[in-house]
Amino acid sequence: MSIQLTVYASIGLVIAYVYVVHFFFVNRHRRMSNIPVVGGSSLPLLSSLGIIRSLSNAAGIIQEGYTKYKGRCFRYAEPGHWRVLVTSRMAVEELARAPEDVLSFPAAADDSIQVPYTLGPEIAHNPYHISILRTRLMRNAHRMFDDLRDEIVAAFSDEVQFRDISNEWAGIRSKDVALQVVCRAVNRVFVGLPVCRDPEYLAVNKGFTMNVVLSGALIKLFPSFMKPFIAKFCTNIPDSVSRVAGRLDCVITERLRVANEIKSDGTEHPNDLLQWLIESAPDGSERTVSALALRVLVVNFAALHTTSTMLTHAIYYLAAHPEHAATLREEVEGVIRDEGWSKASLGSMHLVDSFLREVSRVTGLVSMNRKALQDFTFSDGTFIPKGTFVAAASRAIHFDEDYYTNPDVFDPWRFASGGHGGKDHLSKTDDRFLVFGHGRHACPGRFFAATILKTMLAHVVTMYDVKFQDGPDARAIPPPSWISASMIPNRKVEVLFRKRRN
Repeated sequence: MSIQLTVYASIGLVIAYVYVVHFFFVNRHRRMSNIPVVGGSSLPLLSSLGIIRSLSNAAGIIQEGYTKYKGRCFRYAEPGHWRVLVTSRMAVEELARAPEDVLSFPAAADDSIQVPYTLGPEIAHNPYHISILRTRLMRNAHRMFDDLRDEIVAAFSDEVQFRDISNEWAGIRSKDVALQVVCRAVNRVFVGLPVCRDPEYLAVNKGFTMNVVLSGALIKLFPSFMKPFIAKFCTNIPDSVSRVAGRLDCVITERLRVANEIKSDGTEHPNDLLQWLIESAPDGSERTVSALALRVLVVNFAALHTTSTMLTHAIYYLAAHPEHAATLREEVEGVIRDEGWSKASLGSMHLVDSFLREVSRVTGLVSMNRKALQDFTFSDGTFIPKGTFVAAASRAIHFDEDYYTNPDVFDPWRFASGGHGGKDHLSKTDDRFLVFGHGRHACPGRFFAATILKTMLAHVVTMYDVKFQDGPDARAIPPPSWISASMIPNRKVEVLFRKRRN
């Protein structure tokens, strides 16, 4: 990706400053004067300091606001707008139930990653792939499980390499391995063999995912009239679509040909995401190789970034607390002995589920992002003017001792009810657990993500020993990076893997 730091530093902080501060902060501040400001000043000329602070210390700003104004709303400055955060359970429920034409999740998502520029206008205007994720992906999860697990086993075997037969510890970059393994696993379900193992295809999808995240963050800094110009320098949609289309051309062309014929012989179509996209794509330009290749890239973006990040966090917590591996291993091996490997048997792995849910509790920041398309007033009287961005202070809620006992302590069995059938499974949302959002716009892929993560963690604990390098930091989680409201796992620290010894 070509991103010029001079553009980021000079043009963005000079031209955008005048436009954004005056247009957004002066006008909208007057309508939200009753909502307290944290992280900086509400004065137009000083609000830019709050913007800069939010880019590097959003976590501290949000915790400060939650501590001061728990039970109320507060706001802080982000590039281009104010962000209002809700803190009470009642407000979280109101946010979840608000009509889509009033508080909009898609509109907020479009802004968060600048969808028209990073994913393309076709995705912004017609996200038909989302309904596929909500319905067909989960309905077919049990049928796909054997293929999914087969790819997970093969991918870990390929990525965790040992130097010799002595079976000593091998250091790996967890973030890189997690992204590769997740990419292979999800694409086994998305496009099948052999494409899911094609190095070029995998590289394009991983590169596109990172490009969307970084480009969206950069483009967001600029006023609307400059965004098309900036996007030309930092997005790689045409190149990525062309490369994926080249890898999928023969497959898509043949499937389109078959789909366009009248079939009367009872032939079964492939049962994967690519086939569902072909069957659901509107007639016209969406039923072309390039359009379908773009959809595959977009669904990969939705799956790869968050899932690989969560897997990285999970491996770090397992490495920092290797004593938990024996407990997890005992559960997994008992379930497999009694029920075998299946989508259903994952439901009996309560400790695995609890471990992952606890990891997700301690690694989020905000969720339930919405953009007000109309004026909205919460029941406590807080007025949200049209155009305002609203979210839940999920990390602060997750660390609130009113909701969780000893919230600052990583307790892997917190959600397992002592290991006897925990009711708070990973994909369940409520007004105190907001990793996947809550309400009608809770993440549509969270059930699929939970299946992948549980299968991967179960595989890791049964096949490997995991730890950090011996020393004073062997029990510490590597410090993450914060980019605005995103917590990025440390990319430099190696995790030591060793084939499990009985």
